[in-house]
Amino acid sequence: MKNRKHTMFLMISLAVFVASVIAVILYYCEAIAELSHILSEVTDTQERVGLEEGVFWSSFFTVAVLGAELSFVRSVYKMLKHKPKKWIGICYLVSAVLAFLSIAFYCLVVLKVFNFASASGRDYTGDVYLLTFWPSFLVSFALGSVPVKQND
Repeated sequence: MKNRKHTMFLMISLAVFVASVIAVILYYCEAIAELSHILSEVTDTQERVGLEEGVFWSSFFTVAVLGAELSFVRSVYKMLKHKPKKWIGICYLVSAVLAFLSIAFYCLVVLKVFNFASASGRDYTGDVYLLTFWPSFLVSFALGSVPVKQND
């Protein structure tokens, strides 16, 4: 019987990804329902636009984290299946570590372990998201896209 670690990893990882997507959908459905309730009471146009914009940017960054999760799965799957050597293996390893750290950082920020509000009341969480999640996803995706040489 062949050792199929990579197939088992792929099935478990995709199940975790589907659970993540379902959790995100449920969270945003709840957030939109709460937002519509708040917007029905708010008459200030500027505040309304700010609240709606906040939901848009939040979902924009969440998409980057879900992409990083898929990038992590792809990089680890390729490492398990193809066992790449030298620079290709290093690229996959860096891709997987970067994606994992991005996901972990997102979870820590969402769980309010890290707070990016200043004493003056300015919240820098969106700035940190913008400078962290999309760049790390793009770099992880690029490093994980290095083709593996087949020695068949």
